[in-house]
Amino acid sequence: MLNPDLPITKSDEDRLNRSDFAKSLANAILKRTSSSSFTIGLYGKWGSGKSSLLNMVLENIENDDKSVVVLRFNPWLCTDSKQLISQFIKQLATAIELKIPNGDRVWEIIARYADLFDAAGAIPYVGSLVSAAGNILGREANAQVSARSEGLQKRPAMKSQV
Repeated sequence: MLNPDLPITKSDEDRLNRSDFAKSLANAILKRTSSSSFTIGLYGKWGSGKSSLLNMVLENIENDDKSVVVLRFNPWLCTDSKQLISQFIKQLATAIELKIPNGDRVWEIIARYADLFDAAGAIPYVGSLVSAAGNILGREANAQVSARSEGLQKRPAMKSQV
C-alpha cells in the first residue's frame, strides 16, 4: 500500500519522537516575555517533517494557552502582493473574531482595512486614498488593540502573545 505524503496533525500520531521537541519549542514561544517580534525557521528537505513539527508545535500552543490567536496562512494561494495582503488581513480578522467577544470591534476594523486593499486593486489611482483611509483605520485599530492588550496584560500570569 502506498503511504501518502501528508503531515501528521497531532502529537499522538508522532512515530519519529519529535513531539518532545515540539512541546519544548511551544513552551519557549509561550514563555517569551519580550514584546519584539521574532522569527523561527524550520529547514529541511521535502518530506522531512517540517509541516508535521509545525502542526505539533501549534497543537501544544493552542492546548496550553487558549488566548493565543493562531493564524494558519498559506501565501502560495495568492496570485499577487495585493491579494496576499488583503487575504492575510481578512484571515487575521476572522481568527481574531473567533477569540475576542463579539462586543469588541477590533476584528471589524481589521476586516474593513482588508476591504480597502481589495478596492485599491480594482480601481486605478486610489493608492493615496487607501493610504489615507488606512491611516485613519489604523489609528482606530491601534486604539482598540491597545485597550484589548492592556486588559490581557493585567490578567495574572499572562504570557506574551505570539
